[in-house]
Amino acid sequence: MSRVLVNNKWYDRFCDPIIDKLKAAEFTSLHMEPLHQYHTPRYNPGMFIQPHLDWLRIRSLLQMRMRMDYDQLQGFKELLTCLEKTWGITLNEVLLSRTVQYLKLIAGWFDKIIKRTQPSIGFVVCYYGIEGMAFNLSCRRNGIPSVDIQHGVQGDFHRAYGQWNRVPPNGYELLPSIFWVWSETEARAIEKWNPKVSYFHQSFIGGNPWLDICKEQPEVFYGSKAYEYIKDIRQAKVKILFCLSGLVDYGVTITEWIQKVIRYSPPDWLWLLRLHPCELSERERIRALITQLNPAQVELDMATDLQLPILLQNVDIHITHWSTTTIEAAIFGIPTITVDQMGYDLFKNQIPEGLLKLAIDERSLSEAINSLLNNESQRIKGYEPRLNRAITEIMGLAL
Repeated sequence: MSRVLVNNKWYDRFCDPIIDKLKAAEFTSLHMEPLHQYHTPRYNPGMFIQPHLDWLRIRSLLQMRMRMDYDQLQGFKELLTCLEKTWGITLNEVLLSRTVQYLKLIAGWFDKIIKRTQPSIGFVVCYYGIEGMAFNLSCRRNGIPSVDIQHGVQGDFHRAYGQWNRVPPNGYELLPSIFWVWSETEARAIEKWNPKVSYFHQSFIGGNPWLDICKEQPEVFYGSKAYEYIKDIRQAKVKILFCLSGLVDYGVTITEWIQKVIRYSPPDWLWLLRLHPCELSERERIRALITQLNPAQVELDMATDLQLPILLQNVDIHITHWSTTTIEAAIFGIPTITVDQMGYDLFKNQIPEGLLKLAIDERSLSEAINSLLNNESQRIKGYEPRLNRAITEIMGLAL
């Protein structure tokens, strides 16, 4: 999901900028990529590990042993009672045992790779899957720091990053030792719970590698095709970027009241509808929906396929349900209208005043758009990439 096409090669937005900077500092890297999406050709070489993970999953089922002795886990029985009484949740102990077995097998496999390659540091994107936790475990017991690279919204209310209020004295083996975050806002969420375990879990403000590298080398990552398209969209009086949030099953789509606002907007407005990487398979469904609106006012393909930073630098307003693009828009001084209460609650403490509004129906969305257009926010000036400094600092922590 992190890959975008750059000059006909698949570029990893979070890993490749770091890999290139490490390479410039004469460090080699091994990039291991999971999931059943085998994008080729890739910008940097790497290793597809999903077949190995699938085999380990099969092994965990074939080698299933007796259920774990949960009596030896302090507070576990109390947890089960609390879950059942408070939320009506009954934990499947057999499934949990199988998951633990799978995690141990993956960690053991990572142990072999780490012992063979002798790395100084390990990076992971989205640590809170079973595979990411296994990677953290392997890094810890092999004596190297594991770094989770921020890939989306974090903060106090994210279950993987906020409010770890009862961390053991030695921290958690399955959590990363360093949280690479984009800004002070995300760092504060970590620092609220880590003071007593900062030796084991600390925040690191490294910035957004993708935005940084696009700022540093725009001609490489945008290309002539992008610039030609940007010339076209600049002719529209108002440019509105609508980023879908990737959860179609939960109704996150272009609802009827949003469709009405698009349909009846002035003819010199342009709506850029951008699909989330998780919902690229929905492209034709959304395209069919667009035909019911005003096709001349709506763009889907280029809005989805172009790199986000160049779009954000050339639009007036950003709309979403709860996409992380809200944070990225704020970096460029672009105001966001969230069309879901949860999205507004998620970002209201992270986005500067004046750059976030909530709309829950046709009328409030129209009013929010007109309000922002009549009081155009001052774009943030002087944004400077942090990646070069971040690489020096993060390797200083590792060596």
